[in-house]
Amino acid sequence: WVDLPQIFVDTLQPGTEVLVSEGAGGAGFGDPLERDPEKVRWDAREEYISLNAARNIYGVVLDTEPELYRVDYEATKKLREELKEKRGKNKK
Repeated sequence: WVDLPQIFVDTLQPGTEVLVSEGAGGAGFGDPLERDPEKVRWDAREEYISLNAARNIYGVVLDTEPELYRVDYEATKKLREELKEKRGKNKK
């Protein structure tokens, strides 16, 4: 857990002002291919990310049953190796 500084401090007038704040997901910390597959699974089950994002960004292979979204660890390991290899080729 990381404490972040406040970036917005204001006082609203009761009954006359409304504050609406919408935030997008952040980039996060570290390599997405190193994220715990169970945390990726949880994000997918909670609809924070799609199955495509789980696969293409985090390299995690999940089954397609929304209530379960079980992690296929063998397929995940293989996919992550492929994605890392592809990264290396793109750097040249």
